[in-house]
Amino acid sequence: MNIKISTKLVSGIIIAIVIAAVFVNFYVNPNGMTSQNTKVRIGYMPITGDYQFFIAMEKNLFKKQGIEIEAVKFASSNQMIEALTLDKIDVIASAAAPTAYIFESKSPGGIKIFAYTDDNNLPAIIVSANSTITNASQLSGKKIGTFPGTTAQTALKSMLERYGINPKSVKIIELTPPLQLGAIASGQVDA
Repeated sequence: MNIKISTKLVSGIIIAIVIAAVFVNFYVNPNGMTSQNTKVRIGYMPITGDYQFFIAMEKNLFKKQGIEIEAVKFASSNQMIEALTLDKIDVIASAAAPTAYIFESKSPGGIKIFAYTDDNNLPAIIVSANSTITNASQLSGKKIGTFPGTTAQTALKSMLERYGINPKSVKIIELTPPLQLGAIASGQVDA
């Protein structure tokens, strides 16, 4: 699968993650960094929204900055935020903004949100290579697979409305990331 990724965007996000890791080190260790590597526990989900984190790991960008990473895999934003508040992780690679905002409203000061983007709510509409669907306006009446939870569904419904499609005209099927591509390939979902 060919994916075009802006080098400038990826570099900026990686730098933000590194800065966050350094911030966490000083927050957790007010005496500053030592000459040894700093270990940062980063929560992530195996989803496309965390691709910047995966690229940084693959290219050893954290290690090059003297930061040792312990990558901790989660199934949902809720689980990551809970782990963050229980000091089981130090930073979250990305989380659903509504989940973070709800937590912050119920426990003010419990977490710090210092970087936010709105570009990963619905990163792409993917169809099989032999699909007749060529643009979003053709999704009416189709079965669409999406990440489980209300955030992904809300983003999908919003996108459908922007293309003039009544969200009730599609069947939304929640699929965990490991099942998504297989569901497209097998025809369980159209997109």
